[in-house]
Formats: sequence, C-alpha cells, structure tokens
Amino acid sequence: MEIVLDTNILISSLLRNGLTRDIISVSPFKMYTVLYAKIEMEKHKDELLSKSKLDEKSFGYLKECRMSSKPLPQEN
Repeated sequence: MEIVLDTNILISSLLRNGLTRDIISVSPFKMYTVLYAKIEMEKHKDELLSKSKLDEKSFGYLKECRMSSKPLPQEN
C-alpha cells in the first residue's frame, strides 16, 4: 500500500506525539508527500523541533527516510 500525506497532516504529526506520528514512523507502507511539504518542514525546522521535542535525527528520519517526494500531477 502507498500513502500520500498532506502537508497539514505531516506537520501536525510532528507537533504531537500521537497515533499519526506512530503510523508514519513504523508503518510498512510507502509514504509520499509533495516536495513543498519537505521545503516547509525545513523552513520551520527550529520551531518544529522545539514544539515536537524530537531530536534532529528523528526529525530527519521522518522528513527524508520515510517520505519520498512526488511531483504534483500536471493539469491538462
């Protein structure tokens, strides 16, 4: 199964240590998000680290290792 994560879901999962973060962290499914989500995560990295209480390694794992970027579909 492949899962596409919305930017809001991804960022909210970083802010709260809950079920969504657990699913993203340990799920056997392939996760995708748009490149914009990764850019926003990096742009607000310090704030996300502070509020989430994640260490840099965990943050990087969630951002890079668990997610593949998918380009947005082109409109015809």
